[in-house]
Amino acid sequence: MLNNKGFSYAEVIVSFAIWVTIMMTFIPIASQLKLEQQMFREQRFIQSTLHDAMQQMLLDRSEPFPLTYTETILKKNVSFTFNIEKSLIKGCATWENAKKKEKSFCLNGY
Repeated sequence: MLNNKGFSYAEVIVSFAIWVTIMMTFIPIASQLKLEQQMFREQRFIQSTLHDAMQQMLLDRSEPFPLTYTETILKKNVSFTFNIEKSLIKGCATWENAKKKEKSFCLNGY
């Protein structure tokens, strides 16, 4: 006990192994959180754009239905489709999300 001059080699190795384990756990979680954040940002922006387009459709009913067009939003090609179903106007947006899966969101208006 009198020869207490610092860390031993084993203590350094153990502390380094703990640090590496924590970092190897944190890095994938952080990248997954960033991907999810990007997906929610895209979805929120596309939903807002669909809502604005739907408001125009409800105010100006002179457009022929069904109506389909594509718009680039946040470097994504988003397909907007408007149909009349049971006296409601149904607007849908379809795009490919950050995980390369097709995502769709629809709104109905009267």
